[in-house]
Amino acid sequence: MRILFKYNRLIWIALLTLFAPSAFAEQSQVVGQFQRDDGTTIRAIEMDKDGVIGFVGFDCWFALPDDKEIRDPFAPGSCVVRTGDSGADVYNFPFSSRWFPLANRVLRFDGHQFTQVTQHWKYWLSPAIHTAHYFTGYLMALAIFTPFLVFGVRAVRSTPTRRWWGLQRVILILIGVSIAAAFGMFMGMYGPYSLGIWLPMVAIYSALYVWLRKLVLAMRMKRSSA
Repeated sequence: MRILFKYNRLIWIALLTLFAPSAFAEQSQVVGQFQRDDGTTIRAIEMDKDGVIGFVGFDCWFALPDDKEIRDPFAPGSCVVRTGDSGADVYNFPFSSRWFPLANRVLRFDGHQFTQVTQHWKYWLSPAIHTAHYFTGYLMALAIFTPFLVFGVRAVRSTPTRRWWGLQRVILILIGVSIAAAFGMFMGMYGPYSLGIWLPMVAIYSALYVWLRKLVLAMRMKRSSA
């Protein structure tokens, strides 16, 4: 009963954390800056947009030192700004980026005007840009997912492999994959995250955890035998 209460509490903490972006709607922040050719410092600003159901995306614009705003009519969705020394690239992600973050438009802003980027490699690079921009959020989600992973691995390992117990192992693994997918869906609905990035990260993270666990157990057995 105590274990059940413990994991119920973890579930509530996870849900509250995933729903947290909705509680901080309309929060703008400076994400970078650069100097225009005339020496004027341009700040890049992002602000999250929450809709009626959940997270809509990030709105992006630029501001002069006198707080005058320079905007472009970005397509609906979410955007990521990457600033350099003399300009900035704006990656616009459509609503479908919740499944996989591939930009449908990349703009170059030099402090005066926006121009469409023609380099195709920047579009193919956009999933990496998205992942790097929100990497801290993905790591926090993995930290929240860790207790569920530990509980699931122990449940699978404690299940016998003979007869019908093998089917129970398969069911437990499928439940674990479903929980990971549910996490990804919540992250896509209530944050700028993508299921297509989350699931591979979970797979790599889970494989690394299982490998480290086996390594630690092997080292303990070696020490005890010595």
